[in-house]
Amino acid sequence: MTQTIEIIGRGRGPQLSTSRITLQDVVPYLQQDCTYAEIMGVMPVLTVAEIQVVQQYVRDPYDGVMELDRRICERNASALPQL
Repeated sequence: MTQTIEIIGRGRGPQLSTSRITLQDVVPYLQQDCTYAEIMGVMPVLTVAEIQVVQQYVRDPYDGVMELDRRICERNASALPQL
C-alpha cells in the first residue's frame, strides 16, 4: 500500500505528511537547483516522490513560499547574537 504524500500543517509551518521535514528545510536546496541525489544526500529520509511533492507545492504558490522563506531567514539572522 502506497502512502499519500501531502503538504500539511502541524504547527511548524507546511511540512510533508510522511515526515517532519518542512518546506523551509527543502526550499534552500531547490533555490540552488540541487539534484534529487544532492538533496537526499543532505536529508536521506526524503524520497524522490517527496521532493517532487515539495517542488510542485512551491511551484504553485512560488511567490508566497519565497516571501515566507525570506522572512524566516531575516528573523533567524536578527536572532543571532551580535559580535
